[in-house]
Amino acid sequence: MSIRQDTNAIVKYPLARFRGAQPAPASWISHLDLGEPETHHVTVLGAEVEYCTWGQVGLPSVLLVHGLFAHSRWWGPVAPLLARNFRVASLSLCGMGRSDWRSEYSFGIHVEEMLGVMRDAGFFDGGVKPALVAHSFGAHSAIMLAASHGDELSRMILVDTGMAPGKHPSSSTKQRRYKTLNDALSRFRLSPPQNCENFWLVDEVARHGLVKDTDASWRWCFDPDYVRKLRYSNSFAALPQSRCPLAFVYGEQSELTPSHIRWAQLAQAPTGTTFTGIPDAAHHVMLDQPVRLADTLRTLLATS
Repeated sequence: MSIRQDTNAIVKYPLARFRGAQPAPASWISHLDLGEPETHHVTVLGAEVEYCTWGQVGLPSVLLVHGLFAHSRWWGPVAPLLARNFRVASLSLCGMGRSDWRSEYSFGIHVEEMLGVMRDAGFFDGGVKPALVAHSFGAHSAIMLAASHGDELSRMILVDTGMAPGKHPSSSTKQRRYKTLNDALSRFRLSPPQNCENFWLVDEVARHGLVKDTDASWRWCFDPDYVRKLRYSNSFAALPQSRCPLAFVYGEQSELTPSHIRWAQLAQAPTGTTFTGIPDAAHHVMLDQPVRLADTLRTLLATS
């Protein structure tokens, strides 16, 4: 399957055509055992953090971290596929998903949220160090954790992050409200814009990203002032300070990770850091190629 991203042919609102109906899953989905996760909450620095878990307690553990304005369920089938071999947790960083909003955010605060989830989930209780996988914007906080607490991890994998010198998060948004769920779904869009043929997965992350308020209107479940409240720190400068092995995975059709960005990351990262491309995937690799991504992550985690 090819998803070459012709910017003139990208559909801005991929779910509008379905008018609120759930797209039929692709045939390959029916062959996968994709169990629903358990949902948990833990208080970190005075705020409640939501996270989900899959897999058997006692297996080697992996924490999954989402990108900007996403949530714990963004990893689609990747989490339950990894759960065949690992105990998996996926959190919603504060300001996103069903986690609390804060008066201010920082990568350091998100580090504490990630550590709090791993402690609450028992990831540090056994003899095997946990691993961490972070997508896109989530990699900024993750690499700060690698620099400060990386010796407590077996490995960190950064998935399609545009982390580079001088790059700051710049997305901003308004708190939009919709009269109906159908209206909200019809306005969902991926950022950066891209096509994705797995409409069922796009629909899943959109539905999990909506909340119904007391006035019966629908809104996206993230803090619209997140970027304004964010105290940014230079995560790219922290790359060589990682205290655990690093690996980068990228979508070969992603506009966020062109070759010059990957070369800058390679030059900055510790010796031995690997880069693996996922064919026929753009930025949202877990939506474009969930099985390939899960297989790639499983292989990389096995080298820990």
